[in-house]
Amino acid sequence: MQNFFVPHLTDAAASLAVTWSLAIEEQFYLVWPWVVRYCSASQLRRIAVSVICLSPVLRLFWSFRNVDIYTNSFCRLDGLMAGALLALLVRSADFVPSRFVRRAGIAFLIAAPLAFVTEAFHARWIVFSSTAVASVSLVYLALYSEEKWLQRAARNRFIVYTGTISYGLYLLHKIPFDIADVLHADRYAIVAAPILLAASYGGAALSWSLLEQPFLRLKRRFESKPLVAMYRG
Repeated sequence: MQNFFVPHLTDAAASLAVTWSLAIEEQFYLVWPWVVRYCSASQLRRIAVSVICLSPVLRLFWSFRNVDIYTNSFCRLDGLMAGALLALLVRSADFVPSRFVRRAGIAFLIAAPLAFVTEAFHARWIVFSSTAVASVSLVYLALYSEEKWLQRAARNRFIVYTGTISYGLYLLHKIPFDIADVLHADRYAIVAAPILLAASYGGAALSWSLLEQPFLRLKRRFESKPLVAMYRG
């Protein structure tokens, strides 16, 4: 529920305010698996497209009623649904990767600049939709485009590792920046910026090595087993 506390600046939101987006994801994953369980692939696609189309309409409606659309779960579903729709697409039986590469490139070239332009005009009801389209298009291009420069960029070791530790980077970056605020490091921004970036990156790397990797290894103990193997055991 963290995302609902943030707009009200309560004490509950103070120390963990950065987790608002993770809260939205958790709320989504409490519901979406059940939808996947009981709906067909075609029904899932229709649901995803409907939510993607309705989200900006809901944001526009609520933006005139003083509702905080930035951290509201119902206003951020299009980004999650865009990812779900991409997963449905690539898992469909008749999926041909090359069929959508050009469309993804065009979508990215339109959506990415549109996100910046609409943000400049504080039109966040459409910014989030543009960001979702740009992000999904870029992921698709990184996976299926045959452009060598894009493949090299997607496989760059630094970029890959940064993506690997991105969870910790997102969660922990606020700590050094808050310390810098207390120390008034903004007076020496040129010196402080690289130090803060290095501290954030280092903290995320330690989190990955000492906390996240050991935790993820626990999944091996909960792997599903085929019914036949279980019966024989």
